[in-house]
Amino acid sequence: MSLSMSLTAIQAQIYSAKFKLENKRKELQRLEDALSDLERNKNKFIDNYYLCREPEFTRQTLHGDNADNVNNIRENELLVNYVEIYYNQLGHAETKISDKITEVNQEITDLENRIRTLEASYANLLIIKNSGSS
Repeated sequence: MSLSMSLTAIQAQIYSAKFKLENKRKELQRLEDALSDLERNKNKFIDNYYLCREPEFTRQTLHGDNADNVNNIRENELLVNYVEIYYNQLGHAETKISDKITEVNQEITDLENRIRTLEASYANLLIIKNSGSS
């Protein structure tokens, strides 16, 4: 392969890696925005926990044992599920997004290193080419 062809091939690889790098940076920004939104909504969700406990039902506000039945459902199902959503489902989603952010950050680092290596190779071949032309 001629020097000019090698330079062209490396230049194409550099452009390709830079394109991938830009896409990864955009993906990272979207993930960070999603994580921020999730954290904000998760906080709003837990701030509204008190709504599960209202209104208070008594034998006077509901007919007899119905108040006890409603309060039992609230305590044993509604509140338990509300907390489960907060800790397990939202927490799991948060972890998955955080893990993906870590993965994309590593891919960005790898691409940046690849670009530096390619640019160094390109510069070296350019020196060789120019020293041979003199």
